[in-house]
Amino acid sequence: MKVVLWLVVSIFSFVAGLAETYQTFEVDGKIGLRDAKGNVVIPPAYDALGWSEGPFSVIGQVTGYKTSGRWGIIAVNNREITEATYTGLIPAEGNLILAYKRMPGSSRFLAGCLDTSGKEVIPFQYEGLTINSMRGIVYVRSGKSYKYGLIDLHNRPIIPIEYEQIQFLGSLRYAVQDTTGRFALFTENGKPLTGFIFDDITRFRNNYAIVYQNGYQGIIDRNGLLRVNPSFTNIQLEDNGQARGRKQNKWTILDGKNNTLQTVQYDSIFPLGDDRFGIRKGAGIVITSNNFRELTPTRFSSVGTFDNQRAVVTLNGRQGLIDITGAYIVPAEYRAIRQDGSRIFAQLQDARWIMLDSVGNRLTQRSYDRIDRFDGRLFTVVNDRRYGIVDAGGKELVRCVYDSILQHAEGKLVVRFHGDYGIIDLNENWLTAPTAGRQYIVASDRLLMKRGNTTYLMTFAGEIIYFTANPIRVAGEALEETTSDGGTWKIDMDGRIVSRQAPPVEPFESIFEESEGLRGIKKNGRYGFVDNQGRLRIANRYEGIKPFREGLGAIKILGKWGFVNHAERIAVQPVYDDVGQFVSGLAVVMQKGQYGLINKSGEVVLPIRYDKIERLPTGRFELTTGDSKGLADKDGRLVFAPRYSEINDIDNGYVIVNRDGRCGLVALNGVSTIPMMYDRIFYDQHGDRYFALTEAEWETIP
Repeated sequence: MKVVLWLVVSIFSFVAGLAETYQTFEVDGKIGLRDAKGNVVIPPAYDALGWSEGPFSVIGQVTGYKTSGRWGIIAVNNREITEATYTGLIPAEGNLILAYKRMPGSSRFLAGCLDTSGKEVIPFQYEGLTINSMRGIVYVRSGKSYKYGLIDLHNRPIIPIEYEQIQFLGSLRYAVQDTTGRFALFTENGKPLTGFIFDDITRFRNNYAIVYQNGYQGIIDRNGLLRVNPSFTNIQLEDNGQARGRKQNKWTILDGKNNTLQTVQYDSIFPLGDDRFGIRKGAGIVITSNNFRELTPTRFSSVGTFDNQRAVVTLNGRQGLIDITGAYIVPAEYRAIRQDGSRIFAQLQDARWIMLDSVGNRLTQRSYDRIDRFDGRLFTVVNDRRYGIVDAGGKELVRCVYDSILQHAEGKLVVRFHGDYGIIDLNENWLTAPTAGRQYIVASDRLLMKRGNTTYLMTFAGEIIYFTANPIRVAGEALEETTSDGGTWKIDMDGRIVSRQAPPVEPFESIFEESEGLRGIKKNGRYGFVDNQGRLRIANRYEGIKPFREGLGAIKILGKWGFVNHAERIAVQPVYDDVGQFVSGLAVVMQKGQYGLINKSGEVVLPIRYDKIERLPTGRFELTTGDSKGLADKDGRLVFAPRYSEINDIDNGYVIVNRDGRCGLVALNGVSTIPMMYDRIFYDQHGDRYFALTEAEWETIP
């Protein structure tokens, strides 16, 4: 069961209507507020107005304001209620506001609660706080985990801060989890209504909640009485007070020849990569090995696929990172986790990011609005829309003072600073003074600068070596300039022209990209090809052309497409309405709205009778006729005609097929091996086996 610790969704439905009374506006990057008549009630003097999370709103005639990276409370008459000392402000119930502070000299954030007058209702002594029905769920750090408790709005304890989780269920009820991972039902006054016997409890609906026990579901009322024993794999509570349920799904594990290897009963199984699986048990996901041995008792609300033998997990609305054994690398205490190679980026409670190493140790001393990979060694960091650089060890090399950072080469950075461009080293020494011209490093002591329509090759000292108004690009350790007459010059970094490629013999209307040493051209409305010397090799007599591939290029004559070779001999007669390029000796062609395959001799190897042909990553071809799918092999031979709703070529000699919601397996010789009797089939590459699902039927629960 997912619980949001920092914010309850219903909060915003309470305040959303008030947001229409006022409207924020921006002047020179600063935010102000207007009332419904357009009158300015708060001048544009703040970085933001509203709240650190969620949409803009006004509660009790106050809202939040942000300045210098911190938040405070301000009235709509422009009176600052509190100083901007908080790292986050979020509206809660009634006139209450959740607030977060960074502790002096620490990276810790503590939560408290204010009212709209700025009075501290709940002191800042908790790692997290959520307000529900005039009660506060709080938690504090205990080692690498947290302990939860329940308080009233006078900060008096109702449930001691000693439990693994506390979740608000509605109907003035709470689910409390002990150290064994089991849940009990408590009242709002802290009275236990059940023992710690449940794996999970959902929110109440019509005074009933679903409970989980040993992987099965039952129904409990708000007095803690068990109305339906946990015997269903899934239960739905209807609006009319009735309930439907279904028993556990059946998974048959098969080989490609339909031999049963194992039968298990789980609601769902899904591969996570690296020979790991997710098994849904109750409302949580358990990670298992390939033989379904549970690796950890923790039940996550979500699990990502394993990447580099690590996976992002979500628990209680917070994300962490686990290794392939199920052990935590980073505890589930962050708003978000993102992997980038051996580096881990973690988002703190104030929405700012830090960098961690591969084992979860913090690398960056500061936190940032954003951290992005810049190149193989450096990372761009952003604070208040200003850019800086940290290295792979988390050390801040360049402060966040630049408009943008555009290029890194040989320890030098091209930056934009107050609208101008310049180059600095990693000690922030200016190597070229900021100017209006865009700069690009091309060698250890050379740069290109664009001013107007002219591009200059220069030294860092400002000496002009070469300049041109023609298009110019970097080509390895040299520059390549396209002259106005269509020729190409190669220029070294000392400004010397080291080679000249002659322009076309005649002027052309268009010149296209090179393919197999030939460039398409257009002249007098007709198309042909020239070589790298600009000499006409295939006469411009065609209505259309396509690039060469595998020695053949498509040409259009009298509205029809065919192919010619480099010597302009017709290899495939122009008889098709459209053609694709040749790949592995075959090309898709279209005639009278139907598609087929031809070889390089022009022979039809797959009849032209399909509505669509798509080349798959496996090299085979998916064939479509109407809503049905079929398959042809890499040589264009028919494997099976279109007769399935979906096909999945898994490139192991078999194809998973689906027809009318029933799934099976077909070999590449067209023979069905697993009959089409399952609701779903997926292939486990590591175990070379197939997971076939038979869903249980839904039934009405008396």
